[in-house]
Amino acid sequence: MTDLLQQAIAAIKAGDKVKGQQLIAQVLKADPRSESAWIWMSGIVDTDKQRRDCLEKVLSINPNNAQAKMGLEKLSKMAGLEQPPAAPVKPAAPPAPPAAPAAVPLPWEAEQPAAPAQPEGGDAERRRAEDAGGGKSHGQQALPAHAG
Repeated sequence: MTDLLQQAIAAIKAGDKVKGQQLIAQVLKADPRSESAWIWMSGIVDTDKQRRDCLEKVLSINPNNAQAKMGLEKLSKMAGLEQPPAAPVKPAAPPAPPAAPAAVPLPWEAEQPAAPAQPEGGDAERRRAEDAGGGKSHGQQALPAHAG
């Protein structure tokens, strides 16, 4: 881990997200393939879409990164989705085993307050409408939920 990334993490832990984000941006400019920097960036961005983008970037660098996989699963559960919409779907592939818990929680988990049951007119309603066939499907069909 670079000294600059350590400084960014210290700033984030001290509550200075702006400084942390600036330092992580510098780390990513120098090394755009830094999985750790992208994971930490996912913890300080403002929206779940930005979080998802950061975590998907990690998986584009290392498809086996357990922390990024776990983060995308949690984002999907928070959004009420079965699986991340941007993740490639292979119909013939068996379901992936549950990800092992990471030794360190994702940065954004600790500061994430409990979400209200239903935001008024929020993304959850839009996603439900899209899932019901009212939105863009991008050529993918909704998969039935199954136990197991």
